[in-house]
Amino acid sequence: RLEVASAMCARRRPQYLPVLVGMLNRHELRSSARDAIAVIPGAIEFIDEVLKQRDFARDVRVHLPRTLVLFEPGVAAKKLLGHLITEKDGAVRFKILRALIKLRRQHPKLSLDEALLRRAAETTLDHAEELRRWKVGLTATTGGVIPQSVVKLDPMQAAHHLLVDLVRDKEQHATQRLFMLLDLLYSEDFEDIERGLRSKKPKTRASSLELVENIVQPPRRTR
Repeated sequence: RLEVASAMCARRRPQYLPVLVGMLNRHELRSSARDAIAVIPGAIEFIDEVLKQRDFARDVRVHLPRTLVLFEPGVAAKKLLGHLITEKDGAVRFKILRALIKLRRQHPKLSLDEALLRRAAETTLDHAEELRRWKVGLTATTGGVIPQSVVKLDPMQAAHHLLVDLVRDKEQHATQRLFMLLDLLYSEDFEDIERGLRSKKPKTRASSLELVENIVQPPRRTR
């Protein structure tokens, strides 16, 4: 298959795009497939259309945002931002944000739609707060801990335990996406700040919190 991708790269024909996109779910083929996609005329429009197809294979869709980074930065950023608000799959949204951050790192002067990013940040913050309320409600009667002995004996407690874990994971992912959006809005390394806030060292957490308070503007800062 590597030889096929290389041959398609040399010939640069648009009719090869469906086959090359289908190779993106294979780790050993992904790099060669992307090299070929990047030089084929009309490829960015094709990738954009495939990304719009919600029923397309998920193990391929998650690799499309990173593939868009290979194209002209301004056009690629516009395509990615267009999907940021409409995309329903959390994993694909995460990949879109990673792709946008990569573009911004490679091209620090790249202009992004600030209004759209703020809208996405507000939506993500609302979602994170909702998940936090769910978590508080689910753990209110257990103090946040359900003994494993109880979980093993009671199917309802086991289901409750799984639900708590699911909500906690979703809250963590939403918070991570929020920090990525703040990274794009303020051109600061919020990934490093987020790690600091999760640190077990009080001094590191305090330092990261101070950075957030000095960078993020109200009313978003108070939330």
